[in-house]
Amino acid sequence: MDLPNEVARRFGVTRMPMPLKWFDTREVLEHLPPHFTMQAELVHVLFEVDIDETGKVTHVKGVSRPHLPPNVHVTGIEIHPEGPRQMPATDEPPDALRDAVVTAAYGMIFRPAERDGRPVPIRGLRLGARYSRDDLQRSAAT
Repeated sequence: MDLPNEVARRFGVTRMPMPLKWFDTREVLEHLPPHFTMQAELVHVLFEVDIDETGKVTHVKGVSRPHLPPNVHVTGIEIHPEGPRQMPATDEPPDALRDAVVTAAYGMIFRPAERDGRPVPIRGLRLGARYSRDDLQRSAAT
């Protein structure tokens, strides 16, 4: 199975959107409350974006991981140019961090999705950003 083509098929497009401008940690920090601290060592913030036919993000919402029974484990897969790889296990992010990521994600720009060579909007594209406690503290200090 060709994973990128399978995902595009499920969204009803022939080419998925591609990020041209992603937000950075400093943009997230600007939207965190003063004296924010993260207890977890590593978190993965999930969010869904709607992208219009020009590549502009028109809607973002934070997404919580589903609550699963203790005997069910989920493995996340990241798609990289070198090929798919397993994501490390992470804790659920604090609400303040999720909200800051959602706000920063409105600044993202995409090459739009296409259907048969024409740009089309896409809704509910799930994305994620990982943050370690050290990364947030280092970025806040600079």
